[in-house]
Amino acid sequence: YFKARFSKPRGKDYYSTILPDDAIDALKDEDEWKEKVEDYNDDVENRMKDWDKKPKFKKISKTKKMKNSELRAAEDYFCGIAELCGADVDDDDIKAKKGYAVTIKYKNTEGDNDKTTIYVVKLKGEGWKVMADLGSGFFDLDF
Repeated sequence: YFKARFSKPRGKDYYSTILPDDAIDALKDEDEWKEKVEDYNDDVENRMKDWDKKPKFKKISKTKKMKNSELRAAEDYFCGIAELCGADVDDDDIKAKKGYAVTIKYKNTEGDNDKTTIYVVKLKGEGWKVMADLGSGFFDLDF
């Protein structure tokens, strides 16, 4: 996730880590996937011009297991994303098996030490997905 977020254009990898499979399939069905990936790649290239340094992952400093109520909220989150992308899903289509709040330590674009917390959730039949980056311009609403 970190590499896809802060490296030369890797929009396909990035969106594959944050979008449920139903969302990706819907975008591909509507011929929007390629455009979303290209737009993301262009955005990263533009942002990289303003960086003093490339962000560098240091380590995972802390993990905390998500509670059942948080897993249910994660299911709603990913279901909402799939619907925004045009997928025909209902509450039973996306199931969270387990999840963690993960605190990451890294060097930011100025070269300073920084940290952030992301949520990673294992979706049934899909593997691990990251709940993050709604501010990337992909979605026009808040969860």
